[in-house]
Amino acid sequence: MILQRRDLARRSPPAAWEAYFLIGVFPAESSLRWLKVQLYSGATRHSLASVEGMNRAPQRLIVAASKDQVFRDEQPLPFTASPDDFEIESGDLDWRGFPSSRLRCDSPALVATVEARDPFSWVSIPRVLSYWTSFGTGTFETQWGSAEGAALVEHAWGADARIDVARAVPRRWQWDVLRFADGATCAGLSVYGLPALRSGGRAPGARFSAGRGLRVSVVERDADGFPARWRGRLHLRSGTISYDARASTPVAREMHGGGFVGFEFEGSHRERAVSGTGFTEFRAR
Repeated sequence: MILQRRDLARRSPPAAWEAYFLIGVFPAESSLRWLKVQLYSGATRHSLASVEGMNRAPQRLIVAASKDQVFRDEQPLPFTASPDDFEIESGDLDWRGFPSSRLRCDSPALVATVEARDPFSWVSIPRVLSYWTSFGTGTFETQWGSAEGAALVEHAWGADARIDVARAVPRRWQWDVLRFADGATCAGLSVYGLPALRSGGRAPGARFSAGRGLRVSVVERDADGFPARWRGRLHLRSGTISYDARASTPVAREMHGGGFVGFEFEGSHRERAVSGTGFTEFRAR
């Protein structure tokens, strides 16, 4: 589903919880391999966002990784957001504009300038869960290093629940973002034991399109049981991307049994060789 600007604000009545994300994925030669800003409102009861480690408390998380190190700043800060436009504030963090977007934070020092003009809906169930991503490019200047590459702007909001949702959903899942050498970007979700779900983005030389999801097979795990090498098949209307991936950064352990990690990959699309870098969020147990 391709979105219009009117679809980007949250719906009335106000959601029980809400979150904004900014993700950067960078070339292998960059001082940073990936970065994520995570702004979460908190929830009175259990949140559907608990599957990604967010539950009742507000959170402002800025986390990034180089080849050898994870950099992290977390604060229990809420945010304010306009219901009609893209304007978000959380402490000394200010994020404005869409699809041309600028995020600035004083501590930790971060300035991101983003163009994200390919919006895509993962799910839209009124009063339950809405979640979209817009794909693009960006430059990121941080106190840990600077980088330029793929950028994903995301917004999610939805209902809360009486039960702990994280205990009820499958324990193993993986969401891969692929950034190709030519700058094209796509992403897909794989959930263990379920059919391929949703995927979207651009393959090299192709138009933006949706697809039938991602299938991942883990080939090797590290000492903690986290994916170290895996094979993926990400389906888009422009063709299937088959790839072999290997983790290339330490894991940022941002959820029980999983976390965030950068990777490098080689594969094929329409019988043409492709390669690049990526970012994955996963739960392995």
